[in-house]
Amino acid sequence: MVTRILITLLLLAISPISQAITSLSASLDRNPAMVGETFTLTLTANGEVEQGDLDSSALLKQFIVGQTSFSDSTRIVNNKISRQTSWAIRLVARTAGTYTIPSFVIGNVASDPITIEITKHNSNAAQPQQIKLEADIASEQAYVGQQLLYTVKLYIGVNLQRAQLQSPQLEGADIAQLSEDKESSEIVDGVRYRVITRQYSIRPTLPGSLELQGAIFQGDISLTQRHSFFSTGRSKPVTLLTDNVMLEVSPIPDDFPGQWLVSDFVVLEDAVDTTKTYKVGEPITRTLTLSVANATPEQLPELLHQYGNQVQAYPDQAQTKQTIQGSTLIAQMQQKVALIPTQSGVIKLPEIKIPWLNSQTREIEWATIPAKQLQIVADENKSVAPSVTPEVTAPSSPMPAQSVAMKPQVIIKPSASLIYWQIGCAILLIGLIVTGYIIYRLKQTQTLPAAPVQANNHIQSNQLLSLLLQAIKQQQASEVARLFPLWLKRDYNLNTVQLADIAPELLAQYQSLAQSCYSSHSANINFSGLTQLIKQFVSDQHKKNKNELGGLYH
Repeated sequence: MVTRILITLLLLAISPISQAITSLSASLDRNPAMVGETFTLTLTANGEVEQGDLDSSALLKQFIVGQTSFSDSTRIVNNKISRQTSWAIRLVARTAGTYTIPSFVIGNVASDPITIEITKHNSNAAQPQQIKLEADIASEQAYVGQQLLYTVKLYIGVNLQRAQLQSPQLEGADIAQLSEDKESSEIVDGVRYRVITRQYSIRPTLPGSLELQGAIFQGDISLTQRHSFFSTGRSKPVTLLTDNVMLEVSPIPDDFPGQWLVSDFVVLEDAVDTTKTYKVGEPITRTLTLSVANATPEQLPELLHQYGNQVQAYPDQAQTKQTIQGSTLIAQMQQKVALIPTQSGVIKLPEIKIPWLNSQTREIEWATIPAKQLQIVADENKSVAPSVTPEVTAPSSPMPAQSVAMKPQVIIKPSASLIYWQIGCAILLIGLIVTGYIIYRLKQTQTLPAAPVQANNHIQSNQLLSLLLQAIKQQQASEVARLFPLWLKRDYNLNTVQLADIAPELLAQYQSLAQSCYSSHSANINFSGLTQLIKQFVSDQHKKNKNELGGLYH
């Protein structure tokens, strides 16, 4: 017996194994199958092949492809060695109909195609389901860039050995999972289920009619009895599908002013106290809060605005967050600005307006904070006290000259050394005062920011224009779309809709670029042309301002 085993092993080591594939067959474990039901396609090759020699990508066009298992075996019959390789592929069909499983080719051998019938699921079954999958989307109509909430619930009433939940799919949209899964317990039709809830953000980037493919669950249900002593670990594969959804996505309107923002509602709030009287040099904290429904924090416009020459503005880093209220996604931005008045009087805070498109009425609206006034008074503690001259009071009655005997005055002349000592003390005192003042100014410079952020600051304007041109040079479309309206507002106090009369070509270039930011397809953006139009606009505005100033002297 031992000799026979040794001979067999020797034959395996020295005998040539045929590399050629003699046959390739395909078979199904069931035909027909129901929608959402898992069936197995088995491909068997006679000959030596590798696992990666089979290309099953053609199945993805018609089916949901699940787990694929691979096995091979070697047999020796009459001193002849044969090898057999098998692939078992789990498949699921989304809709009813007749499907053809294509022919597969390995080497020079091909399998025969197979036709399979997929029937509708039997909805008359009264028996409660062991596991269910449900999905809901907030709306089936949206604009490009509008965020939709997609909620998936998995109801589990049995033991699972393996579980995998796949996200919905949509070509022409950005899809991301929101936060972590939530677990709860519910009783449905007298059956207690363990419920797993997962939420996704879906943001279309292309207009048109788009088909959203629903979420998919794949897993194995344990068939072992809970209290069985002789457990075999058997399981049954299960696949669940949610229905596909047709979405109607509208494009960005051509006449939209400013940075694109679409929502069901937008709230802009201001927390500055206008009833209080402030002092010159006293910091005033202004808190602006922008809340937008069905948007991402990255889509929110900046809340930096000009404040004029009467105040210095020091903004903090804007804080953003995203929350879920019911079936609505809320993106929020909070901007705190420290305002320091430089003179007394009335400071006017200009009106703040942010355009947005109401997705319900399909009309452009404006989130507005009206213009406000702050009362500023001088700080008495920091004012210089006036010099007081002692008042000389005349005597009530003249004194007779002879009543007081005049004594001779003794005049003492200071010595030269005393004079030098006094001069040295005076110089030392002046030096101490100057040194103290310099130290005070240095501490003030280190405490305050290097340069206040003001709309009329010429250096900041040049820096903003440089950043804009640098973003264009690097072809960063989203950064250009963000900086362009901010630069236009700071340098020229204009919004993009006003460019229609001043520079229509520049406005058309900007709108084309802004729309490309929400498209997954690369658009032909003329970055060099945009640079030329911006430089031409700057030159025209400079000439215009120069002519207006020159006219004052005629």
